[in-house]
Amino acid sequence: MSDVTVRVEYTRAEYVSIVSEIAMAQLACQRAAAGKPAKRPGIFSRGLMVVMLSAGFAYKKRKMPVCDFTISADGIERITRMGTLTMPWSAVVAIHRCALGYVVMKKTGGIPLPYRCFSAEQASTLAALIESRERALMAAA
Repeated sequence: MSDVTVRVEYTRAEYVSIVSEIAMAQLACQRAAAGKPAKRPGIFSRGLMVVMLSAGFAYKKRKMPVCDFTISADGIERITRMGTLTMPWSAVVAIHRCALGYVVMKKTGGIPLPYRCFSAEQASTLAALIESRERALMAAA
């Protein structure tokens, strides 16, 4: 299986969509664990979330405007002007499929991988790598 190499320049709308989707899913899980029904946030909460995530995006975009990824059977490597992150698949604790991309979760946060950045061949390779990790996570559970 060949490596997948992509350059990602996140957009604000994409970042807000992906991160808010993950946040809402995590809140729903917390409510379910507490025995409470799922609840959709009100317009004020959603607006506040968009403002906060937009500010977070502006900060992140200034720090690392471009991310170069190499994704292989060994793991994920992300190179930015801040340095290199090398994450083996064994460090991946969850993978979420959002409307606009995958989010590969590690213990201390996640790495969004927008679908739009991958060719059809790359998307197929990435899907196989992700499915392999998901099988390993399910077997360990």
